[in-house]
Amino acid sequence: MHYHIPSLRSQSGCIVPKLATSKVPFSDGFTFQRIILIVAAATTGATILITLFLTGLHIRYYTNPAEQKLIIRIIWIPAIFSIFGLACIASYTAAPYIEPFAKLCETIALASIFLLCVNYIIPDPLSAPTTTIGDLCVEIGCRGNPSSLRNKSQRSKSSALWLKRTWIAVFQYPVIVFATTIATEVTTALLCPTSLAYSRARLVLRIINALSTSAAITAIINYSLRLKQALAGRHVARKLACFKGLVILATLELVVFAAVDRVTLRDATPRLTYFDWIIGVPAVIICLEMVLFVLSFVWAFSPSPYRRGSLAGGFGRRTMRVVVDAVNLTDIAKGIGMAFGSRKGAHATTAGGAVLESSHVTTKTEDRTGSSGEL
Repeated sequence: MHYHIPSLRSQSGCIVPKLATSKVPFSDGFTFQRIILIVAAATTGATILITLFLTGLHIRYYTNPAEQKLIIRIIWIPAIFSIFGLACIASYTAAPYIEPFAKLCETIALASIFLLCVNYIIPDPLSAPTTTIGDLCVEIGCRGNPSSLRNKSQRSKSSALWLKRTWIAVFQYPVIVFATTIATEVTTALLCPTSLAYSRARLVLRIINALSTSAAITAIINYSLRLKQALAGRHVARKLACFKGLVILATLELVVFAAVDRVTLRDATPRLTYFDWIIGVPAVIICLEMVLFVLSFVWAFSPSPYRRGSLAGGFGRRTMRVVVDAVNLTDIAKGIGMAFGSRKGAHATTAGGAVLESSHVTTKTEDRTGSSGEL
């Protein structure tokens, strides 16, 4: 299969080197692209099967929808990454347009793991239509009078401002990646894929994504450490370790492979072409890694804490409900709105340092017994 980009015909200065497109088989007519396509298909199939198995267990014990819908979004990520990787290998032409959307899906999962950590302390925190950062701070336990502290860092950690900044650091991630995804699509459509300008643009956009990812992950880690006692028994550490490992590794690989684009153009051979290097190799590595990550998810996101009581309705009906809950992203949209909306409620502390009570808090008096026991 030759690499064709329709827009190249209108770009007189865009030259695709012969070693970028030539397809010399290794043996028996199998090119490098065909070989890694087979490998990627096998590993993607394995990842999907394990994901479906773990999802099925959560469907069987779907006793806490507020938490489990978030978990299901997270455990779907390895399969989504693998599917996008397989699609990139199958069509080098479409790969530059397909690849950015995997990162966009990742932002939903990362925001979901943060909401899961919040949910462990405040059951269904975004259920009320008028919830504010100040409301959540009351329940999480932000304490202290920031005006009585001289040290700026102490002020930010002792009030609702800390939670507000954490919220912004997490939910800026979907916004930034959405913007860079659009920029990537435009760059791919306008620039020659073998030009220096294209390589630089790819690198800059991926660095922006990496910085945004780092800010979000750091905020989630700080949140879990600050509220370590309240989160005890929820196995947050193992969940964060598995998911952060996936996100960090995928982000680093994107930056590294964007940085070596010009090197691989010089190192291309008739059997291992330029597009094999910059598209095929990273994609097949992702597919191989996702099998390992989804196996770790079986351990980190086990449904065992939710195995209690009997459930109404059949498995098919619960499956439909799980799918609807998981793809309903109104909680992510509300989280973004809270992050960048009014700061009203972020200073909900009295002069004496006690946190003001809110109507949202007084109405949330339901049983706090979590899936792993009482907090």
